[in-house]
Amino acid sequence: MSEAPPGSAVTESSIPERPSWGRRLWRGLTVPWFSSLLEQTAMCRAMLAMVALLGGAHLMGWSIWPCFFANMTGLPCPGCGMTRATAALLKGQWGLAMKHHPFSPGFMVMAAFLAWAALAPKAWRDPVNRWVKAFERRTCLPLLFLVCTFIYGLIRMAVPSTHPLIVSPPPVRTWLQERIVKGTE
Repeated sequence: MSEAPPGSAVTESSIPERPSWGRRLWRGLTVPWFSSLLEQTAMCRAMLAMVALLGGAHLMGWSIWPCFFANMTGLPCPGCGMTRATAALLKGQWGLAMKHHPFSPGFMVMAAFLAWAALAPKAWRDPVNRWVKAFERRTCLPLLFLVCTFIYGLIRMAVPSTHPLIVSPPPVRTWLQERIVKGTE
């Protein structure tokens, strides 16, 4: 677009149109976040070490990182059951894994890409990262996957019959009930 000559008035048609807030939001949400994560080797290595530590502890029967949300509310968070589901997948028990968390196979695929990004030599890692970035731009699948996981978690919280209470009685619910009873007396 050419600039207006000096001294001429700027008309409304000469100002470029700004995209709508919805379009700007969509562009922001569809930025390839997973491929950007895969490009950060140190972060992938740290995440892989954390997964190995938590997974190994779980397989040995230790709970070194209990879910704060579940312990406080008694309700499952969107990720509750993922560790048990992953352990079941590693043992080849697909049915049990799907019962614990239906999105666990997808998270296993993402973990495999993280492991590749953390451990593979740069010459092998870069072509895979480029492929993931192109796939992510074409499909927005990692974003859709996380959104669906979050919606699933909200449904599990809203419909208690889909998942039993994790902690009984949940501390937050007990505290609220005590305050309500004191308020009515």
